[in-house]
Amino acid sequence: MAKSLKKVLAGFVSAAMLAVSVPVTCAAPAAVAASDPNYAEALELSLYFYDANMCGTEITDGPLTWRGDCHTYDAEASFDNATGLSGTAKSVVQAANGGGNTADVSGGYHDAGDHVKFNLTMAFNGASLGWAYYAYPEAFKDTGTEAHLFYIMRRTADYLMKTTYLDDSGNVAAICHTVSDTRDHDIWTAPEIQTYTRPTYWLTSSNNNTRVCFLMSASMAATAYSLKESDPTYAAECLKYADALFKFGSQYGGNETSGMGSMYGTDPSNAPGDKAWAQLWMYLADSSKYSLPTAKPTSNGCYDGSNYDGWIYSWGKVWGGYACLMSKITGDSSYINEVKYNSDRYSNNNEKKYYIIDGWGNSRYNCAWQAYALTYGETANNQAYLDAAKYQMDFILGNNPAGYSYLVGYSDKYPTRIHHRAANPDKGESKYTLYGALIGGASDTSGSITDAVDSYAQTEMALDYNACFTVAIAGMYANYGGDTTAAKSVIAGASEINSDFSYGSEIIVEPIQFKASVSVVDADTGEYIPNVGMRMETKGVGGDVEWNTSDENPKTIHVCDGETGIPFEAIITDMPDGYEDPKDSPHTVTFYTNEIEELVIALKKAEQKVNDNSASFKVYDEETGELVSGAELFLEEYFTGVDGNTTKETVGTWNTSDENPKTFTGLKDSLDDAYVSYYWGISKLPDGYEDAMITGDGDSVSAPPNRSFGFEYGTSEKDLIIYVPLRKAAEPTTGESLLYGDADESGEVNINDVVAIMCYAASEGSNPLPSDKAYLQADVYNNGDGVNASDAVSVQKLLAKTVSVLPESYVAPASQD
Repeated sequence: MAKSLKKVLAGFVSAAMLAVSVPVTCAAPAAVAASDPNYAEALELSLYFYDANMCGTEITDGPLTWRGDCHTYDAEASFDNATGLSGTAKSVVQAANGGGNTADVSGGYHDAGDHVKFNLTMAFNGASLGWAYYAYPEAFKDTGTEAHLFYIMRRTADYLMKTTYLDDSGNVAAICHTVSDTRDHDIWTAPEIQTYTRPTYWLTSSNNNTRVCFLMSASMAATAYSLKESDPTYAAECLKYADALFKFGSQYGGNETSGMGSMYGTDPSNAPGDKAWAQLWMYLADSSKYSLPTAKPTSNGCYDGSNYDGWIYSWGKVWGGYACLMSKITGDSSYINEVKYNSDRYSNNNEKKYYIIDGWGNSRYNCAWQAYALTYGETANNQAYLDAAKYQMDFILGNNPAGYSYLVGYSDKYPTRIHHRAANPDKGESKYTLYGALIGGASDTSGSITDAVDSYAQTEMALDYNACFTVAIAGMYANYGGDTTAAKSVIAGASEINSDFSYGSEIIVEPIQFKASVSVVDADTGEYIPNVGMRMETKGVGGDVEWNTSDENPKTIHVCDGETGIPFEAIITDMPDGYEDPKDSPHTVTFYTNEIEELVIALKKAEQKVNDNSASFKVYDEETGELVSGAELFLEEYFTGVDGNTTKETVGTWNTSDENPKTFTGLKDSLDDAYVSYYWGISKLPDGYEDAMITGDGDSVSAPPNRSFGFEYGTSEKDLIIYVPLRKAAEPTTGESLLYGDADESGEVNINDVVAIMCYAASEGSNPLPSDKAYLQADVYNNGDGVNASDAVSVQKLLAKTVSVLPESYVAPASQD
């Protein structure tokens, strides 16, 4: 099936939002004259997208300067939040994780602009990269990207193996196929600061997903094929898992999709194609042990006499990729003709226009079509198909009427308001350039796109997008060449890219034994400190060791066998009471010889911090001084970390009929490494009253001042009283108070208010709101910063019931700037 169901907006409210999203269209009135694209540069840049979507550890100080370790707590995913895991399968997983109540499912790659991890798409990506390397190995060698490619394939394979649990007989017992779910979409923050509970979803013999098993098998075998010359030991391990997964998928049917929601579906009728795909890759990995699959085209769009709907190569169906590779491996005309049929279905005799295969993420499907045309052009020696593919790729890289490149960071014109939480945490202009990400792109032949974060179909990206792009762009370089030096200057000048990072060598050196002596001591006395939980974490070669200093301190560890020059980190997993680590960065040691390396970790006595703050709210009649009942208020905490990212949490909501004054105790102060502030507001006024902090009348209304407060670090504030004055309304009705969200002053909040705000924002004020009061009622996101498109989104959230009260947020106090 097409990926058009992914992240579908709910109802007509979201549809209306997209219809008026700003900035509106990135179109140019006439065709843009562009030079011939540089396929070598595009190939080199495209691989950095995978680095941006890495999850787990080994990200900090890695390929990208702006990404850091994230979701490291996936290493302790509780079985209490696991779906589909029980019985014997659970006992196997428990035994492999030390017998506790957690499983290590850390690592891998985020799927798209969100942070869900799917084995389905990681596996599709791994096999696609294998296809690119099998068909065009010189493209990666010439551009110096072979090590980068292998780095991505290894990380993918490492994760697929980690989440596949084998029993003592080497058979698959359980697979964690998905980490997190659609709940992730409610959280728009950078992954490095996320701490929400991430559920896990499992496959076993009683609730299996055959297609996921076969695609994982294909990915593992594709990695084994690609690395069998440079690292035969690792390739053999990958092939072992490929074999086990293939047998598990063959023996146990099923279509378990828990956790995937509406994002992905796995139609069981497509399993025969996945099975043949896996068999093909196992043959390429070891032809002495495995045979070529026998599935063969019998007519257009059919294999072995069975019909399929011909959908293009994707995670939903891989028959198209199977036909392409089999045509190259065998030279059999039936496969070659099938590839031609697949190409001709969309091309209309290779017409010179952009092929629209699906309106959602079309560029990824277009690249899959290019792979068809390239394969047929190469096997049949037909230049027309090669040139047709080139036209499509050139369109994607900027030779289109709008002049936009759909590969972020390539050329001088590309979308900047992309749908990617890590690169665009503020949902406006992207904070970082997401080099190498293929966005969905245009959905028609104009080349125009809506450059807006909520234009998911056009500005989001995903693993499967870049997977198809990698195959196509490698083929473009192989057939048309490119300047292999051009990307070097771009990479060197990009602040987002660590140009000194080494992806390793394709040549594997003889391993040596690494040992470390790790001790934890008091920085002042030098005495050993008991009850410290420790983990020695190896960087990319496995063999992590955990212990407690109450059992052994110092601890000498045979960490693993590996290559020289690899760093290892000693990480404190459980800090004893009364101590803190003065070292901000991890404790790292790099091994170059087989001598024992000594690592001493010195902890300091923790500074006792005061946290006895309280604040009382008193709601009263400003004229009489009497307390007022029936008012509803809320208190919110805003926590801004050193990384600049802010999270919000509701401390409490209350009604003054129940408690007035209302006191909150134990409020946080401004920590030494973070800023904490509190915001309060009135969500409902009692009849006959209005907010005395709002001044003016008629068309001249002023908003209340910034309703915020905070506590100085290390102090104790027990008697902070916040006075909330109300005054008698001119008329004893609620109509005179502000109805937040009612931008057109209709007396209710509905979709018309979304349109009114968007029209105002898009016209830069030439389409005014009815009055100053309407303007105040429209300012519901970061109340106090004026009316813009973000306010329309907040109203939309209220209508969709994802927020319960407006304003949604307030402007930050001056001390946070």
